[in-house]
Amino acid sequence: MLNRIHAVWLAVLLVCPTFFAEQASAQTEFNFEAGTFIPVLPDYRAGSIVGPGFVPVQTNIFEDNQSDIGPQLGLNGFYQLGRNRRLAFDLDLAWINSMGSTETFADPGPTQSVWFPTLNGTFFLSTPDGGNATFSLDSDVLHYAEYIGIQQRMQTRFGGLDLGLGFSHFAFEQDHTLDASFSTGTSGQYIEGLDSDFFGGELRGTLHRRFRSHPMLIDFGIGLFGMDADYSGNSLIRNAAGTIVAQESATSQVDDFAVTLDIGLRTEKVVRGICVRPNVHLRYISSMPEIHHPQTIVSGPPVFLDTTDALVVTTGLEIRL
Repeated sequence: MLNRIHAVWLAVLLVCPTFFAEQASAQTEFNFEAGTFIPVLPDYRAGSIVGPGFVPVQTNIFEDNQSDIGPQLGLNGFYQLGRNRRLAFDLDLAWINSMGSTETFADPGPTQSVWFPTLNGTFFLSTPDGGNATFSLDSDVLHYAEYIGIQQRMQTRFGGLDLGLGFSHFAFEQDHTLDASFSTGTSGQYIEGLDSDFFGGELRGTLHRRFRSHPMLIDFGIGLFGMDADYSGNSLIRNAAGTIVAQESATSQVDDFAVTLDIGLRTEKVVRGICVRPNVHLRYISSMPEIHHPQTIVSGPPVFLDTTDALVVTTGLEIRL
């Protein structure tokens, strides 16, 4: 999943701390972060139970919540432009491999069956009387983000406040492979890619407080983004001998406006002369692409994209270089 572009990102995050440690001065600060990435992305759903007349009795019988935990790397810092003004930036990279679930569905009865249609809804597999179907999903997600902006330091009655505005971009690359195995020996498969890009601006702030003599940094932000998502998928149907008897490809696209809300908490401690900051951060995203799969061959559209909200939680340990 990590192609050449993303491999470069990883190299930057791993190599930059050594470089910047040699370049740091009183006018700059650089921090390297390693931690965990916990996304709560739109559910992945597929399959249906269909009754007489090809009427769906229950849609999206298979459902995976697309939430797991993976590693995250980050690099952030600032360059002092004046006594109370600075140029701030951060870079983040996170990923999860092989998340998903498996579920088996029994044939509901003589007038109903479990269905697995192709992505354009022109062909399908179904369970016979007394049969069953097992759906198994394997998903990968890659997330990366960049921000650069101007910050102003000021004093308030609540403590020191860093407030800034800047350009922001973040993206998610999701790959899905759904396998459907039927008790008849037939099988179906979806192979899908979903890429979403968010371009916009963010207002960010950090409030500096002390709690029982310990420094506390409360981060908050709001962002306005244009979201563009592209989907491509391929579906296969195989007979009991393993021969492909149907194959369809499909594409879809959706644009939307997204709002992000951020809240985070950091504390600071010096360990053997090194400043470390444990932290937790939460980001709400109002608009994320969601895949809608076909349910039958006679009703409903082929695969398409819609939008819903999402959440990303990160925890980490930030080290000042």
